Amino acid sequence: MVARFSVKARRVHGADYVVNDVCPICNSGPLSLLDTAFCKLYDDFFHELHDLESTVVFRYDFDSLARSLLRIAFNSARAAGSETAQLVGTRKYVIGAEPRPAQLAVFVELVAPTFLDDGSGGKKKVFPQMYRSAVTKLLTPNGGRIMTRIVAVNSFYFHLVLPREPMTLEDFEEAAGELATLTKGVVRLLPGTSEVTLKTSPQEGLRSFLPHLTAFQGQYAKFFEEQKRKRKRKKGK
Repeated sequence: MVARFSVKARRVHGADYVVNDVCPICNSGPLSLLDTAFCKLYDDFFHELHDLESTVVFRYDFDSLARSLLRIAFNSARAAGSETAQLVGTRKYVIGAEPRPAQLAVFVELVAPTFLDDGSGGKKKVFPQMYRSAVTKLLTPNGGRIMTRIVAVNSFYFHLVLPREPMTLEDFEEAAGELATLTKGVVRLLPGTSEVTLKTSPQEGLRSFLPHLTAFQGQYAKFFEEQKRKRKRKKGK
């Protein structure tokens, strides 16, 4: 059972988003290659749920990964009704028609499982088994000058950074660096590298989503209750 949240409608629903891709006519060309590459990363790395004190040697092609993440961010932002202005300018890079933007930063972290009360006085370990693409807000001195988004695939949380306003490369690097300072355990992926060693970060995957779940707890509870009733009615037929 899957629940989705629409930023534009401010409501929880279960329908799949229907949205045109970054470049619909490219789906059988450059974008299909991105699909293949991202699926390989999933098979090699993303499918596994990581525990505390995990270490992963993550191997990747920077441009292929960055283009895939930007594509996911752009499509989900359009579908959910969140801001896309900064992502629009990356579309030609995503389809391989333009070089990489000079002001683009990609960070990754391996998030930890969350320990929640199990109702009997003990603790239950909950792994971050979810897919998420959302806009985030960096509460740092220069956080308002950049756009940050997260693309989460199970234990792997990717942070994308783009400029929100014209700025020098030096200013952009300073602003992007604040994300690394604030978010302990993140590692920046650089175009000249193809391998990094990741260790479980102090951030808990599920807990990073709890403020949203708490704010819309009533809507999620209502949605899942309605889904349960529908399933019971189907079984009764």
